[in-house]
Amino acid sequence: MKFSAILLCKKNSERVKNKNTRKFLNYKLGLTELKIRQLLKVKNLDEIILSTDDKKIINKYLNYNKKIRVVKRDKWLCKNSTSTDSLIKYVTELASKESYILWTQVCSPLVHSKIYESAINFFKKNNKKFDSLVAVNKIQEFLWSENGPYNYSFKNQVKWPKTQDLQELYKINSAIFIFNKKIYQKYKDRVGAKPYFFVMDKNISTDVDSIEEFNLAKSLFKLNGKI
Repeated sequence: MKFSAILLCKKNSERVKNKNTRKFLNYKLGLTELKIRQLLKVKNLDEIILSTDDKKIINKYLNYNKKIRVVKRDKWLCKNSTSTDSLIKYVTELASKESYILWTQVCSPLVHSKIYESAINFFKKNNKKFDSLVAVNKIQEFLWSENGPYNYSFKNQVKWPKTQDLQELYKINSAIFIFNKKIYQKYKDRVGAKPYFFVMDKNISTDVDSIEEFNLAKSLFKLNGKI
């Protein structure tokens, strides 16, 4: 099985200016440089496809490593209004027919090479049982909607059960998706009918989407960040 990592790095960021290339600790090209280093250490990864409209990133990685393929990203795919559905279709077109796609993101700096290797190895061994893999955080907390409790019921004899007895729910953290073209062609999605929920620690899957989360990620990386 061939695996291609796909990394989308647009230049402009709505909430954090130059988020993908803003200096992050000792990494001058920021989260992008860190993520490339992490992916290059993944032993069972065949290719890294880097799609970007940022000239800084293109200039650094165009001839950086034979494992990296730089693809200039069209402007219409770099807008804040671009839908996730459009990006899924685009990502699927980037990979070869025989390749499985490992879609990750630069704004998950705590997700390191060993985690990617673990996800790929699991999927290789279990791809007949599961048609895709998606990274998640498990939630067993008291969740409510406007209509009352969502994952437990006051109608039960015990109104406030132990949290470990609550229904397990899963939050997709977008750190890792594994799928292939067949899944997209069948479901028009990156998640199939039988996905495996790859559970991750909440701190490890920290998603940088604000300046507060950017600074939090720096602090967490100082404590236990890995390449």
